[in-house]
This record gives sequence, C-alpha cells and structure tokens, in this order.
Amino acid sequence: MTIRRVIFVLLAATFVAGLFTLPVPSSRFPEAHAQLATGLEEIGGTVKLPSTDPRVIAARIINVALGLVGIILVVLIIYAGFLYM
Repeated sequence: MTIRRVIFVLLAATFVAGLFTLPVPSSRFPEAHAQLATGLEEIGGTVKLPSTDPRVIAARIINVALGLVGIILVVLIIYAGFLYM
C-alpha cells in the first residue's frame, strides 16, 4: 500500500470512530433521563461521597507526591555530600 492509501484509511477510520462518540441529547429520551436522575439521587445518598471538587483532590495528591520526591532528593543530596567529603 502506498503512503496516500495508508493515510486515507487512517483518516477514514478516525472519522468513523468519531461518529460513534457523538453525544446523544437527553431531550430525545426524557423518560430515560428522569429515571437516571432519580437513580443517581438514591445512590448518592447511600454512597455518601464527599462534595470536594475533583481538581482539589488531584492537586492534593500531586502535592503529596512532589513532597515525597523532594524529601527523597534532599536525603540523596545529603548522602552524596557525605560521600564527597
């Protein structure tokens, strides 16, 4: 196969895959949307998830990870200093 044909096939496959990921508006299926909304309220009351923003949770996880990496690097630098002496 030539390069043009490979590029065409890849673009066509990407286009077809993109068609399957289009969102379906919930206004077409109001009864399904109503059932979904009530089911989520019941589950939300049972699970008791925190109302914290997911971005805040991700930022906290990143801060903890960077803090641990920082501590490890400081210990390595001090150890290297003792070896250098």
